[in-house]
Amino acid sequence: MNFKNLLVLIVLLSGIQAFAQIAPDKYYIQFTDKDNSPYSINNPEEFLTQRALNRRAMQGIAIIENDIPVNTTYLQGVAGTGANLLFQTRWLNGVTVETTDPSVIEAILELPYVAYSLKMIEKPNSFKKEFFEKETFYESINPNSFKSEREGNEMDYGAAYLQIDQINGIPLHNNGYTGEGVVIAVLDGGFEGANVHPVFDSLW
Repeated sequence: MNFKNLLVLIVLLSGIQAFAQIAPDKYYIQFTDKDNSPYSINNPEEFLTQRALNRRAMQGIAIIENDIPVNTTYLQGVAGTGANLLFQTRWLNGVTVETTDPSVIEAILELPYVAYSLKMIEKPNSFKKEFFEKETFYESINPNSFKSEREGNEMDYGAAYLQIDQINGIPLHNNGYTGEGVVIAVLDGGFEGANVHPVFDSLW
């Protein structure tokens, strides 16, 4: 191999290594247990809100080990390897991290309380769809078209009448079940445009 070819090879290998170090990757880290936790299911008020405890009591839901937060010592150990902690999950007992250095994951896997790691694959941009791509249908609905059907009902459903009627929500409302005071959790991978679209401005 002559000097020119050797120089080209070195440049290519350097570029590949630089790319591997620059491009950030996300990983899910699974912990083995919740041993030596500062929390105990015997004292749930230390990690659950009173509202959550009241709801558990009303529904007969027991406090179990999954409810205990992820061990902070474990989190500190993972952060000490140089990984950037993103999100932790108490029920799965793990944490999502981000790093640009593959050796960081190797160091994490050597921790005695780490079971395994999974590299997270992001959906390609080619599969993304504009969330508010078409709004003409919603703009064309005339809420007054449902006025006669809503007559006698104190709740104004507007253009949502058909959907609420479809799931028999109107009889529930007529019987006093309005959902007032009920906390609803919406779990989703994300709603594109939700933070900027005016229809959701009351959320912020």
